Amino acid sequence: MIEAHLPGLLTILAPRHPERGADLGRGLRAAGHEVAQRSAGETPGPETEIFLADTIGELGLFYRLAPVAFLGRTLAPHGGSNPLEPARLGCAVVHGPHTENFASIFRAMDESSAALVTPDAKELAHTVTGLLTDTDRRGTLTQSAASFAGRMDGTLDKTAALVLGALGERGEAA
Repeated sequence: MIEAHLPGLLTILAPRHPERGADLGRGLRAAGHEVAQRSAGETPGPETEIFLADTIGELGLFYRLAPVAFLGRTLAPHGGSNPLEPARLGCAVVHGPHTENFASIFRAMDESSAALVTPDAKELAHTVTGLLTDTDRRGTLTQSAASFAGRMDGTLDKTAALVLGALGERGEAA
């Protein structure tokens, strides 16, 4: 486990479905972890290993606090989550091989050295430990991720303008 190499590490887990927080918290506690749960009003203390961020609308806060973000749903074939938010908010981005939901963004980030892909949980622990202990490597990855995300800003507006322009040229715009 990463905690063995980094005493005092606080892992923040943000479940995709916050309503699963209570069950997830019980399972983590049953496995012997010290857990603080956001939806229960708990705050992490020195003994806390895992902070369960099972609330809505606060993910940006947690990305700002975390130096490294692993995007869940990418180690198993669930398709992944959007990597641009953690990239914009100062995280080094790590993901697994299953990125179908945002495949083109992940591919471009990987090709731009703006994210790291890890094949499995064992390698994930090694990769995250490496990033947490090597501040230069983490800083380079974080900067690459932020730069990539910055280049993506306005993409939706640009796409909409192109589509509306094409429609207008054909006389089909409303």
